[in-house]
Amino acid sequence: MNAAQRRFLPLREGAGKGVLTNKPQLQIENLKISIPLFFVLLAACAWAGELPVPLAYGWKKDDLFRFEYAKKITVKQPNEKGVLETRSTEIKGVLVLEVGSVTAEGAGGTLRFDSPGVVLPPIKDYAAQAELAVDQVEKSRSVARALVGAIKQARWGFTWSTDGTLRIGARTDGRVQTSFQDWLKEPANAGNWRKKTMEMLTNFIEQDLGLRAQTVDREILLCFTPQDSSLPLCPAALHPPRSAPEVRSHAAGKAELSYKRLAPAKEGTSIVIPSLATEVHACFQKVTTTSGRAVHDTKMRMLDSLDEEYEAELLYTSGVDTLRQELQVEYHLKRLAPQIIQRE
Repeated sequence: MNAAQRRFLPLREGAGKGVLTNKPQLQIENLKISIPLFFVLLAACAWAGELPVPLAYGWKKDDLFRFEYAKKITVKQPNEKGVLETRSTEIKGVLVLEVGSVTAEGAGGTLRFDSPGVVLPPIKDYAAQAELAVDQVEKSRSVARALVGAIKQARWGFTWSTDGTLRIGARTDGRVQTSFQDWLKEPANAGNWRKKTMEMLTNFIEQDLGLRAQTVDREILLCFTPQDSSLPLCPAALHPPRSAPEVRSHAAGKAELSYKRLAPAKEGTSIVIPSLATEVHACFQKVTTTSGRAVHDTKMRMLDSLDEEYEAELLYTSGVDTLRQELQVEYHLKRLAPQIIQRE
């Protein structure tokens, strides 16, 4: 029996520097590894090699992706009487991404929402004759119905990077939209909003928040790369960015990821909102992630699901006046099976 053969013999009781075992062991030079542990290590190596680095999205021409989309934003703040009031806004629907072209940089296509649903908190009417604001529940429902109609009609062109970034471009449904105000014509009529109010709201959304019809979106899908410093940061000004996702587990082509929402790098940094009647400063006091997880199909190179919930506290100041606001956000995205119908 040569030395190589002896290395694969089971160690008998009392052999091997006092180690008492009857289990077969594999001896590689001076290292002894039990056979069960050896297979565990092999499985771990196979798992590590199976996960693509980096994670990425993939597609081919004429692919159609459907996601169940649900987002709820709850705001708590004192009302005119100083009593803490809760107001929630919900948007649900089926997000559809149709891929029309594929290049080395990514994909291009059309984005739309099917079967949208909108729930708004009661609109407050600040009538000149009334001392306090009055909730207009029916008006809120009318505006919500108008929003549903506007969402149903809209079709947006997009380019989709492999890291998950969506660049949303011009509308493709034949309707020209140059500003947020154009998109809100029907809701504005339903709510009987004044022209001056619409102009102020448009400036607030487009100028202060940086949310425009043509924009870069890193919120709909989970992005795998850090925010590009060359891209505008305005949309994230009042929106805590996500951290880079971490892989928690990977099996059968499914990678389970986790992430969290990040507070501003410099604590106490305020965001100026100049479009309001008087200059207002907003400052994040705290950002807490309750849940941040996602599942990515590494074989299909597509997001399966995303579930997140986070809370934040903001402090608004205008001169000597202050307002403290509690914010809770829930967001869920789940990929659905493609519809068995002809593409639009």
